[in-house]
Amino acid sequence: RTAEMYRQILEASPRNVTVLNNMANILSEVRADHVEALKLAERALDTDPNNVHVYDTYGMILMSLGRLKEARVALEKCVALSPATLPTGAKARLRLASVEVKLGRPEDARKSLEAAKRLGKELGVFGEKEKATIKEIERALAL
Repeated sequence: RTAEMYRQILEASPRNVTVLNNMANILSEVRADHVEALKLAERALDTDPNNVHVYDTYGMILMSLGRLKEARVALEKCVALSPATLPTGAKARLRLASVEVKLGRPEDARKSLEAAKRLGKELGVFGEKEKATIKEIERALAL
């Protein structure tokens, strides 16, 4: 239902970055249609190449597709663009740590994880899903 509403908005406003990003998120996380989600995220980046939220979504989708090196680049860009007070930055750092573990970059993963945990605690943005991801990364790093 929400996806249909976003499709209608996109017909009227095909360059609406917020709608493109939200639709990409829904397609990837709810419908597991990562290929279509990636197209929408790329359209959003073409429209607004410095949007922290789109880079987070883009990195998440690339992770889902197993394109880890590209995901790392996107998430690094998200982190670089993200102010310290933005919850997206904490979550992007956590995703980045996960990608770095999978790429065999334990030192980078540790740094990203510590930054994510610090920001997540300061901002109070980590729920059960993120806490489970933290434990998974810590296990992988033998922390």
